Amino acid sequence: MKRPLAYITAPWSENEFENTENAAKYCRAVYDAGFSPVCPTLFLPLFLRDEIPQEHKDGDRKSTRL
Repeated sequence: MKRPLAYITAPWSENEFENTENAAKYCRAVYDAGFSPVCPTLFLPLFLRDEIPQEHKDGDRKSTRL
């Protein structure tokens, strides 16, 4: 069965662990509902540093383009 895509975002705060946990929970719920979650909150922090202004800006652009 091909699942429709669902764009997932989550509130972002200083606590990266909490952010990741929340995003993963949302993705799981969406997956259980029959969708394929796409979640920049989970993958962009793996290689972009939010404290670097240009990388923060690049991350925002990538998120909106998805």
